[in-house]
Amino acid sequence: MASFLKPELEYGTFCIGETTEGKVILPYDIFETESKHYKLPASQRWQEQTGWYGRLSTPGYLDSSNWAGPFDSETEAKECLSGMYDGDPIEDGIE
Repeated sequence: MASFLKPELEYGTFCIGETTEGKVILPYDIFETESKHYKLPASQRWQEQTGWYGRLSTPGYLDSSNWAGPFDSETEAKECLSGMYDGDPIEDGIE
């Protein structure tokens, strides 16, 4: 994995929606402010799901990948993040 990308794993409840732009996963604590930027088709609703979520970020910058999940375990979330770019195992930076 590129050395500037750091994994961020979190267990919690996230809001997931199939928007007109594709699947969007938002942490529960920012859902109210961020969800207004997405449009859901009339038949769709935001769903709350609890589990492990992960993304890659660049510390010191605002850049990060989209959240992925939910996963049943922290290990599954790590494996997903490892496969996002070059497949190197994640061994550092998990808080």
